[in-house]
Amino acid sequence: MNSAQLAAQWEDQVIATRRYLHQHPELSGHEVNTAAYIVEQLSKYPNLELSRPCPTGVVAVLHGAKPGRTVAARCDIDALPVQEVDDSPYKSVTPGVMHACGHDGNTAMLLTVAKILAEHPEDVSGTIKFLFQPCEEAHDGGSIELVEAGVLDDVDMIFGTHVEATRPAGTFCLKNGATHAAVYAIEITIHGKGGHGGFPHQCTDNVMVGAEIICALNSIVAKNIDPCKSAVMTITSVQAADANNIIPETVVLRGSARVLNPEIEDVITTRIRQISEGICAAYGVTCEVKLDKGFDVLVNDDRLVEAARKVLKSEFGDDKVIADGPVLGGEDFSAYLRKCPGCYFKVGTQILRDGVCYPHHHCRFDIDESGLKYGVEAWLALLTQVQDVLDG
Repeated sequence: MNSAQLAAQWEDQVIATRRYLHQHPELSGHEVNTAAYIVEQLSKYPNLELSRPCPTGVVAVLHGAKPGRTVAARCDIDALPVQEVDDSPYKSVTPGVMHACGHDGNTAMLLTVAKILAEHPEDVSGTIKFLFQPCEEAHDGGSIELVEAGVLDDVDMIFGTHVEATRPAGTFCLKNGATHAAVYAIEITIHGKGGHGGFPHQCTDNVMVGAEIICALNSIVAKNIDPCKSAVMTITSVQAADANNIIPETVVLRGSARVLNPEIEDVITTRIRQISEGICAAYGVTCEVKLDKGFDVLVNDDRLVEAARKVLKSEFGDDKVIADGPVLGGEDFSAYLRKCPGCYFKVGTQILRDGVCYPHHHCRFDIDESGLKYGVEAWLALLTQVQDVLDG
């Protein structure tokens, strides 16, 4: 199979697909029309067995003409609650919802690859399962739903990819070991005595208690975690009174803790509780601390990484495949790795506007669409060659 030639032939279609998806984003758990669009598109092609193992997820199975193992290829399909501000021709038509992480690009690439390989089963060894997964942006992740539905029960290995805003088109990021953090959702509810803003001596200043907790939590990474081990603590929401003359009875802090080393998870979660409860006790108030673990640390399988690296370097050249560092964002691809070995890599799609690269989750996020062609080429090369590399 000439992956580069096929990717070039399908470039206009993958861009058109991405733009359609970008215009019609749907939030986690609500990807009804997105899933219907994927099914409608794939139904036009031969040799694909389609199923809906969860309400807004789609799985397409392709049996190749050659013997081999079962390989899963996954993309995520959900969007974010972000209001897009740029007036591009493909701007989101849904107020307050935007593909601000690039899942439109991820989906467009894998959808295009499924169509191409469906027409070329003679180049496929074994079976490929294409997973169009919902709810990646949700804290508990849609991958768990697919795993529990048994989608990976017969899968020998899984690959996933994501567009990457910090790397130029035509490059790929691939790393051994830990690539994404374990994520804990934090919710701390402070209960005290509310009252009038002019009479703080008659109540407890629960907003100030919350501020003390926020400042103290930020000392955990600096003072309790080995500096050689990565972690981050972020409080992103403070819910208190809605008026300037009310001291609220209850204050709620929300945020997240993220770690790359499983051995420090107990340290960080224990200190969150100790600090919150200790400060509240000192001010004569109480609190409830909820720590909800979402994703595990995503750890790539070394053997699959080396095989993927060999395929991508052969296809694109050594200088285009970068051994990128880990990030403290979460990725629910980690749930699949409880079932089978996997490899997660990134496709460069950096775009600069006025010298600025707007990051994932930003209201001005966009991608260099020329990178999608290279992503399709990478998927085609990987899915048709990786088993031979592993067996070589």
